[in-house]
Amino acid sequence: MLRIGGNQKKQSEIAREFDIHPITVGKWKTELLERMPGIFENKSTKKKDTSDQEKQGLERKVGQLTMEVEFLEKKCNQLEIPFKGRA
Repeated sequence: MLRIGGNQKKQSEIAREFDIHPITVGKWKTELLERMPGIFENKSTKKKDTSDQEKQGLERKVGQLTMEVEFLEKKCNQLEIPFKGRA
């Protein structure tokens, strides 16, 4: 693939050398060029982004569940049903 990225040979020459279709070489080149920035990205940055997204998702879920518990508690009080939702 470095030969494709480095433009040292034409796609047709590479395809002929490795006995593959030139269109396949072109697709691989396009994919390589699209993914290249991510290949060399710092892994700790990826982990941080993932953990930040996970944290935000969990915070949203906690907020949603808190609202649901408060709603159920209010309705139970209105209907005079004992509520044991919080410790």
